[in-house]
Amino acid sequence: MKRIAPVTLALTLALFLLAGCTTVRQTFHDQDPQHVWTALIAVAETPDYSSEDPNERWTVDENHVAVFDEERRIEIYRRLDRMLYRPGAKPIRQDRTWRFQILLENLDPPTVAFISRGWGIPQVAQWEARKYYADVWDILGGPPMEEPGD
Repeated sequence: MKRIAPVTLALTLALFLLAGCTTVRQTFHDQDPQHVWTALIAVAETPDYSSEDPNERWTVDENHVAVFDEERRIEIYRRLDRMLYRPGAKPIRQDRTWRFQILLENLDPPTVAFISRGWGIPQVAQWEARKYYADVWDILGGPPMEEPGD
């Protein structure tokens, strides 16, 4: 039996972790499905990457959105760019290209899947999904308050 070299195994594992899709789901309890759908479209069409933290600010270079109402699906292609300034270092130009798919999977309660399609670090795609959902909640008036002890 042939043994796999540790370097080969590590590279294979790294490629597996960096590859493919990342899916993050969010349920919008106590929300009207049509309101959720409208908010999902609005956030897709008007991305906001402004932030008080300069390390989280991005400029949207491209944002192409296709809405498929009958399938309850949104396709997003987005290119972001920024100059990152850090003390004692030269400025670094960074860019990101995203391909997202947003699916309104269930209506009662409204449940959404945010799917990052393409190569990337899963944690970065998860950050992007959390940001997307936070923007949707902002439009909907905020997430429901948790009961004490929850």
